[in-house]
Amino acid sequence: MNPEEPQLPSGSAPEEAVPGPPASAPLTPSSAEAVDEGPGDPLGPDEAPAPGAPQVAAQALPGPPGMPAMPGEAADETDDFEDDFEIPEDVSYDHIRRHDTSPTGPRHSGETAEMLQGLVVGKRRDGLFVDIGQKSEAFLPVDPGAEVEKPLEVGDTVEVMVTGQSTDGYPVLSSLKTQRPSGWIQLEAAFQAGEPVLGRVLGTIKGGLSVDVGVRARAFMPASRSGERTEEGLQGLVGQQVKAKILQLDQHDRNVVLDRRSVLDQERAAYRREALNKFEVGDRVPGIVRTLRKFGAFVDLGGIDGLLHVSDIAWHRVNDPSDVLQIGQELTVQILKVDRRAERIAVGLKHLQPEPWSLVADQVKANDRIQGKVMRIKEYGAFVEVIPGVEGLVHISDMSYSRRVRHPSEIVKVGDVVEVMVLDVKARQRRIALGLKQALGDPWQRVGTEHPVGSKLIGTVRKITNFGAFVEVIEGVDALLHISDISNRRLN
Repeated sequence: MNPEEPQLPSGSAPEEAVPGPPASAPLTPSSAEAVDEGPGDPLGPDEAPAPGAPQVAAQALPGPPGMPAMPGEAADETDDFEDDFEIPEDVSYDHIRRHDTSPTGPRHSGETAEMLQGLVVGKRRDGLFVDIGQKSEAFLPVDPGAEVEKPLEVGDTVEVMVTGQSTDGYPVLSSLKTQRPSGWIQLEAAFQAGEPVLGRVLGTIKGGLSVDVGVRARAFMPASRSGERTEEGLQGLVGQQVKAKILQLDQHDRNVVLDRRSVLDQERAAYRREALNKFEVGDRVPGIVRTLRKFGAFVDLGGIDGLLHVSDIAWHRVNDPSDVLQIGQELTVQILKVDRRAERIAVGLKHLQPEPWSLVADQVKANDRIQGKVMRIKEYGAFVEVIPGVEGLVHISDMSYSRRVRHPSEIVKVGDVVEVMVLDVKARQRRIALGLKQALGDPWQRVGTEHPVGSKLIGTVRKITNFGAFVEVIEGVDALLHISDISNRRLN
C-alpha cells in the first residue's frame, strides 16, 4: 500500500466511503515544517487515531511549504511540494465535488456563507488555484465540460465562498461565476450580495420559465423578467444556460424567483459605456437597422443603438424611412454626435455620399431648361427636384401667364414631372429660382407670328364688360373686342 494515498475501508463502495473526522487537524504543508525526524505519527506518540480515521503517513517536505496537489491531477515534478492526496483521472468532476470536501463547520438555518474576493494564481484543467488570504491557496473546482462566457485566467479576481475542506486540509471553494449553486447557502449568499447565479432553463410553464439553479426546488422566471419579448424568444432559451439575479428567496417554501432582464440591462449598460468611449465623431461603423419610426430609424451598432434621423438618411427628401430602409438591412453609417452624458449616438447615412449642392454650380445654369419632379407644394409655390438632393422653387407668380393662380395645386400636383426654366442660382445660399410659365414660352412673343393682322381666328369669350368683350386668341393672350366692332348697328 502506498503510504501517501488514503485507502478506503475494505468492503465499502468508493461512492459511499467517507472518512470519519480525525482526532486532530490533519497534517498540512505548514505543519510539516516542525517535522524534522522523517516519517512519524502525525498525532504524536501519546495519541491514538480515532476509530475509522484513515491512516496517513506524514513525510517531511523539503524546502518551503507549498500547496498540496488538488484532486484528480498529480503534481508536476517541478513543484516545490509533494502530493499527499491523489484521485485517478477517471474520477468525475461531480465525484470530486461530493466526496473531496467535508463541512468546515455546522450551518444553522438562516446562516449565510461569506463572499470572499480571491485572486487566481494558478490554473488547471479541472480547476483554479485561488489566493484568498490564508496560509495556503484554495482550490476552485471547474467542470471541464461546462459552458462559460469568459473563462477565468491567472490574475483575474473572482468572488468565492468556502464550501468545505479537503481531507488534506486545503479550503475548497465555490463560485457563482463558474458554477451553478449547489445548495441553499450559496443561493442565500447570492441573494444577499445581489450577485447573479447560473441556471439551466428546463422548459416553459404558465407565465414564464422553469429554471434549474442547482437545488431540489425549481426556480421560476417570469416571462416579463426573462429579457425576451416573444414566445419564440422564450422557447429559444429552453436548454440554455442563463445568468439571472434572485428576486425572491424562501427556503422554507422552496420558492426562488429569478430576474434575467436586469442582468441583461446591466450588461448592455456596461457595453454602452464602453462603446461611447470607443466611438468618435466622423467614424464610419457597420450597423443593422433594428426598428423604423416616422422620425427615423434605430441602427444597432453592436449592442448600442444609434439614431438615424429621417433628415440624415438621404440628401433628397424622405417622407417615410420605410421607403428607403428595411428592418434587418446592413449598412455603414457615420457617427455624427456622441453624447456620453445622455448615452446617445446620432448617425448619418447621406454623409457617406458627396454633398449634392457642391455639384450645382457645374450642373445647373441660369436659363437652362430642365425636367424635374414636384416634391412639395406650399401656398407660395412648388418645390421641384432639379438633381437628386437639390430642389428649386417655382413661385406661384411664375406658374402661368394667363391665369390668376390662387394656389399652386391648381397648376401642378406632387409627383408631376414638369419642364421648368432656371431663373437664378445661388449655390452658397442653397437657393434656385425656377419658372414654369417661362419654360412654356411667352405667348405674346408668338401671337404676332401665329395670328398676323388681317387673319381670321376662332376664340373663346372670357369676359364681357360695358365697353366690349375679351376673347382668348391663344392660351395666355386675351384680345379686346370693342362694342363698336361687334356689329354694324348700335349696341347699348
